[in-house]
Amino acid sequence: MSKEKQKKTELLSHNKEEALLGRRMLDLDTLCQKKHCPTSTFFLTEPEQMYCETVFHLLDSHCRLLGGYDGAERCVAILLPEENYLLEDEEIPFVPLKIEYPVQVGHRDILGSILGLGVERNAVGDILVFKSECYVFIMKDIAHYVEQTLVKVGRQNISIKEVGFDEVCVPEVKTEEINTTVASLRLDCIIAEGFRLSRETAKAAVEKQIVQLNHRIIGTPSQNVKENDVISLRGKGKIILESVSGESKKGRIWVKILRYI
Repeated sequence: MSKEKQKKTELLSHNKEEALLGRRMLDLDTLCQKKHCPTSTFFLTEPEQMYCETVFHLLDSHCRLLGGYDGAERCVAILLPEENYLLEDEEIPFVPLKIEYPVQVGHRDILGSILGLGVERNAVGDILVFKSECYVFIMKDIAHYVEQTLVKVGRQNISIKEVGFDEVCVPEVKTEEINTTVASLRLDCIIAEGFRLSRETAKAAVEKQIVQLNHRIIGTPSQNVKENDVISLRGKGKIILESVSGESKKGRIWVKILRYI
């Protein structure tokens, strides 16, 4: 491992956990190039994914983030030995499991039942819940164990089996498009319009540190926002500043915001 790369990686980190993750990325990159085959992480949270992408850019590595479907929240980072490497399905380090139940259960019940088997949280990806079934993305090395030992979710008996990625049902993502003007691209201005709050309420939310900008907590209301930035407000959901398109006659800025419903 290059000491220079390690030092740069640690400087990019915001805490000890990110520093450890950065060193893990360096190890995986070295292994990938040495064996000339894909290497991968466990499932990463969205902040971890953003940090990893920064590290991969530093390493000039070839990487893909996969979660099993477009828009997945938890993804695995797969390092590739070359830019045009064609990743086969069998090289993806996780599989989907389909769980069926007689009465609908919640995401928390399903996750809790899996973790109750002694499974680590980072071995489990997204859980897509429907009325009588759900799909869980889980690392291959424990998928068989979960398939054999998970017999109940809560008090309900379930059936479980591995399925192909093309058999996974993905919920429809619903968004509301908000076309409006703002005085500036300050974080509190965008929050106020995107979540239909007063400017004072939006500012207070940022100062209480219940707002994330690109998956990092921000405590400065005057922080500028740019196109494609993702903003989350605890208890209210998520918005994306999709576009900025010039000024109105009164000098306000035209923006398009997507709010997830």
